[in-house]
Amino acid sequence: MAVILAVIIFVGAIIVTVSVGYFIGMVIAIMPFVSDLLINGVGVTKQQIPVITAWMAVLRLVVTTSISFRNWKELTLNADDHR
Repeated sequence: MAVILAVIIFVGAIIVTVSVGYFIGMVIAIMPFVSDLLINGVGVTKQQIPVITAWMAVLRLVVTTSISFRNWKELTLNADDHR
């Protein structure tokens, strides 16, 4: 039951993260200096900017979650050793 709840929370977190990342990308695409810098410097189109920022946000969520899970796992293993 706890695993199902954790999966539901993680999927909800991904949905919120994609939404926030896409919104930030839309704001970046509206700003002329930043979007022109990305379009000319990196070679992306204006339509790709929100999608790229959404994927960057998801990647950040996955990395921080894996680091948190690894730290939690080490803490619980260390706690078992000291009993």
